[in-house]
Amino acid sequence: MIFEITFIIASLFQTYIYYLFSVCFYREKAEPKRVFGGCSIFFAVTTIAYLIFNVPVLNFISVVICAFIMICILYGGKISKAVLVTVLTIGMMAVSEALVAICIGAVGVNPVQQNPYYDSIFVTILLPVIQYLIVMIVRNFVSLKNDEVMPKSYWIVTVSLPFLVTVFIIILYTKSSLPAAFLVICGILLLAINFMTIYLYDNTIRNMQARKENEILEVQNLCQQKQAESMQNIMEQIRGERHDFYKHLSSLQQMLTQEQYGGAQKYVNELCEERNIISAKIIADTGNYTLDSILNYEYEHAKSEKAEIVYDCEVPKELELSPKDMSIILMNLLDNAIEAVRKEEEKKIMCKIVYRKPQLLIRVTNSCSGEVGTIGKTTKNNTVEHGYGLKNVEKVTDQYLGTMKVERKDNKFDVKIGLNL
Repeated sequence: MIFEITFIIASLFQTYIYYLFSVCFYREKAEPKRVFGGCSIFFAVTTIAYLIFNVPVLNFISVVICAFIMICILYGGKISKAVLVTVLTIGMMAVSEALVAICIGAVGVNPVQQNPYYDSIFVTILLPVIQYLIVMIVRNFVSLKNDEVMPKSYWIVTVSLPFLVTVFIIILYTKSSLPAAFLVICGILLLAINFMTIYLYDNTIRNMQARKENEILEVQNLCQQKQAESMQNIMEQIRGERHDFYKHLSSLQQMLTQEQYGGAQKYVNELCEERNIISAKIIADTGNYTLDSILNYEYEHAKSEKAEIVYDCEVPKELELSPKDMSIILMNLLDNAIEAVRKEEEKKIMCKIVYRKPQLLIRVTNSCSGEVGTIGKTTKNNTVEHGYGLKNVEKVTDQYLGTMKVERKDNKFDVKIGLNL
């Protein structure tokens, strides 16, 4: 009875491990109902098959089929990808069981090997811990690939904790003279510690992702707010000009009637100068509100750093590019360019945005005589918070099946992007 209870609890943990492993290969988030349904089927069928029949071949077949069904329920999509993830899951299981076998062989002659009952409980508890270790390593590398930057402390905790628990379980079951019930309780508690760590890990990743998205939205809202304020101020000035328009015409008519050509010329020049001041406040005026907000915001940012951005834009009012993706591309490119020219003598940045159906072409060029960051690298000190701007841009570019070319030539840093919209 003790073994059966231990197996059910361990099987519950293993089901969640297989779910976590499948998450590594799918970007989209599964609905909670699908997660519950898929995991319930996997847990119920594989556990019943083991406890009732306990035939190795049947156990293996039930795990393979249920893993495939669980992945299809969770994510749907292409069958070929579900088959591939299932194969990788089986591979992970094979590696974990091989490591358990190595652990058993490494401990030598001991109570674990002398008593098959202890051996079964030992393997039942040790196997999920080994699988957890493998999944955490895979997930950490996938997080790096997807640019989900995690501090080194998370690497240390998520890898070292299951390793230490594995060592502790081996020592506990090979050297301890405690009754089986106490050993089972200790093993289950150690499993619980590992899975509480998983919960903390997942929450941390979700919080960091949410924080990044909120930062993008906050900056985007700030851009649009400043754009709205600028437009409102300009509209008020235009209304004032319209109100005074006929007064200006009357004054000019009177001057010309009296042949005061010099005064009329001066008056016209003053009016033109005022108009130029109003026009200069809107640097970007493409008609695309989001794009104009970003470009005008970055222009003011560059101006505060004593740099100049020259825009050349030919785009329609509507683009099949989400505001979030537009912000990620343009704000990262322009922020990087502004950062790069801070220490340059020539503080000039060229930004060209042209739409040639079906492609949106973006090019940002800035001077750079010193060290510059490349994709995935940075020249800044805080590598956790910075240095992945171009990586994020590349990621968005891939979503639109686009191309990205980064090159440095003749003390110029040039980024060219083509998006298929």
